Formats: sequence, structure tokens, C-alpha cells
Amino acid sequence: MKILVAGGGIGGVYAAALLKKAGHDVTLFEKEKRVEDMRYDWHDDVNPGVFGRLSLPIPEGSYPKKNWTFITPFEKGKMPLKQREDLIDLSVHRKKLNAVLFDLASDVDVEWGTEAVSAICDENCVKGLIINKDGTQTEVFGDLVIDACGVFSPIRKSLPVSFGIPDVKRESVFYVKRAFFKAKKGVPFPQDTNKVYMKHIGQKGISWCIACDNGVVDVLIGRVGYMDDKIFSEALDDLKKNNPILSDEQIGAASLCTIPVRRPLSKLVANGYVCIGDAACLTVPMIGSGIATSLLAASFLAETIESSDSSSAEALWPYQVAVYKEFGAEHCAVETMKNWLLEQKNDDIHFFLTSGILRNEDLQRASVGKMMKLEFPDVLHKGLVGMRRPALLFNTLKMLSSADRAKKTASGIPKRYDEKKVASWQNKSDGNFL
Repeated sequence: MKILVAGGGIGGVYAAALLKKAGHDVTLFEKEKRVEDMRYDWHDDVNPGVFGRLSLPIPEGSYPKKNWTFITPFEKGKMPLKQREDLIDLSVHRKKLNAVLFDLASDVDVEWGTEAVSAICDENCVKGLIINKDGTQTEVFGDLVIDACGVFSPIRKSLPVSFGIPDVKRESVFYVKRAFFKAKKGVPFPQDTNKVYMKHIGQKGISWCIACDNGVVDVLIGRVGYMDDKIFSEALDDLKKNNPILSDEQIGAASLCTIPVRRPLSKLVANGYVCIGDAACLTVPMIGSGIATSLLAASFLAETIESSDSSSAEALWPYQVAVYKEFGAEHCAVETMKNWLLEQKNDDIHFFLTSGILRNEDLQRASVGKMMKLEFPDVLHKGLVGMRRPALLFNTLKMLSSADRAKKTASGIPKRYDEKKVASWQNKSDGNFL
């Protein structure tokens, strides 16, 4: 099969490597001019189990992430997360992970400095890509297009509405600026090294301030739906006020990126087309982490293609079923909780985090993309604590019920592809988020 990979997203590169090894003719189109220019120059949290499961080497320099401390709006309180050893993420440098993946994909034909700008379609099928290199557009045809062009993928956006692939709204996107500063000399190392600010300064989103062992302070400021220089500056000033170790000496420029923070798209495949990674919204809705999920999705996609050697929507559908079975249905529940938290009053979030309604076990689950469990002893505990704010308790229980419904609906994904059944399931699943 002739396979065209649009964009060098992590899931796309790994899928290209696996499919080339299986004997397919694979070409990857990457807008950067060389591998060293790809990826942000920073670390990201990755579930370490994915490396063993996929027999991937752990990138050099990876280290276990320290425990987080969650800060309530306007610094009114905090909740430390004491993570179980088996749930601690690895902090992995993106560029080093990228080098590992491109070593695996060394036999793949990579067209550097080439941007995929649009899909070539007829009324029923994707036939190829329009690519742009040095200002010249060219048509390239293949049997299958793998879309790894990110959350605002121009390939996905160019598809006919009749294909049923949803678009992504701005309110489902996390706009993030991340910058690094030198630690202020003479200031004691903080006890809470990894601080996450929930609804920082009352805005929809989070910020973090991480004091690293190498004398660098890692700052992230993210907002749902929108970010500009004023928002970043106001949030940074507040972080400096509450973190004496954070100096004014910035290392390099702040990088802006966009991350989907929602459930996977309700349709990932069409005839001749499949999306993966951020283009498919395969990140954990609560925290935006998508490396482990994208790597797993790439393995599911390769297995699906090998089992049928066809690029029809029907043949590709088991890939989506595997994604939803592994984590997609759970992420529907997690998105419900994320959306609910963003709408709560600042004082209610403070109470939610510090009163004991949200316990360490709940935070542990959320940190790995799992929903809060609600079993009888937990209901009793939350009820006793929540009686101090009965309206918040009622809203919490209502949210958990909605999350459970969203997960159950998503879990009802048709096991075999039938256009009418798939469309009906999409309407029901997406309807939980209207």
C-alpha cells in the first residue's frame, strides 16, 4: 500500500516506522527542514508503561517526575498529590524522543521542508495530498493519508462534511505559552517544587511553576480558548510574586503551542483517510498529555492495516474501536469533569480541593487520564464532607453521573463499521457535550 503521512507528529512518525517495517511504501511530509528543528525544546510527562508495552527505548535523560502540588485560585489553599510509585510519569525530552522515533523510521522516505496543505478528495474517498515546497504546490497520490498535522490540521479541515469527521472548536483547545527562567540566586529551594495553579488568577486554565534541580524554573501558562501577551504577562507577574525563586532572567523566548483538551474525535477514519495524535484529539483532556496515547494509537493503526491491507473506512474502523476501548471512552468522562471544573466558582474550587471531597486517590486517577470512582464508601465520605456546601455536593454528584453516562455512551461504539450505525453513535456520544 502507498501511504502518505501528513506532518511529523509523534503518532504519525511512529506509525510511519511501523508500516514501513511491515513492507508498505511510506512517505512522510514534514514542514521543518531537518529533524533537529522539530519539537519544542522541553520535557513532557509520559506514562512509563508505554515504553515497555511497545518495546521502545526510554529516551536518554528521562527522569521520574516529582509530586505535584495543586494551588487553588488566588493562592487561597493547596492540595499536595502523593503519587503511587507505579503511577509516576517520566519526564521525557521531546527532541530526544523524536530522535528515537526517527531512528526507527530511518527507512521511511521523508520530504523535509514540505508542508501538507490539503487533501485531494472525490465524493467518496481521499486520494492524496496537495503539498507545498518552496512555494510550489504539487499533487501527490496514494492509497491512504495519515493525518498527523495537529489540532488545527488543514488536511482534516479540507475534508467534505459528508465524510463525518468533526472539526475542533477553540473552546476545546488549550493555548499555552511555556518559558524558562534562571532561578534567583540566594533564594532557598522551595518545598513544593512542582506547583500547578488551578484557574490561575480566576481565569479558565492553569499555570505551573516548577523549580528544577539544574537551577532553571519551568513556567507554563495555559488558557482554554484564547491566549495573548497580556494574559501571559499578568499570569507571569503573579507567579513571580508567589514564587521567590523565579527570577526575571528568561532563557530564550516563550513558545506558544495549541493542545486539544477534549475527548477523541467521534470519527477518526474515512475512505483513504485516518487521523492520529493531536489531529484526532488523542490527548488526556484534563492535562493535555498525548505522547503515550499517540504512540499506542500508532500501534493500533499499524495492526489494523496489517490485518486487512485496505484503506476503506470499514477496514480502518477497528483502529478507532481500539482507541476508544483503550482510553477514548474514559477520556469522555474526564472531559466532562474538566469542563465542569472550568465553570465552577473560584471559592467552590478551593473547597473542592481542600475540604476532602476530592481526595488523593481522585487526583491520582485524573493525573493518568482516569475518571473519579464513586463507590459506596466514597459516596458516604463525599456526602459527609459536602454537607457543608450541599449545592456543590449536588453539582459534583450530578457531574459524576454525566461523566459516567458519557463514558457508557462512548463505550457503545459499533464494533463493525456501518455508516448509519456509526452516525447514530456519533450523534449520541457528541450529544453528551452540547
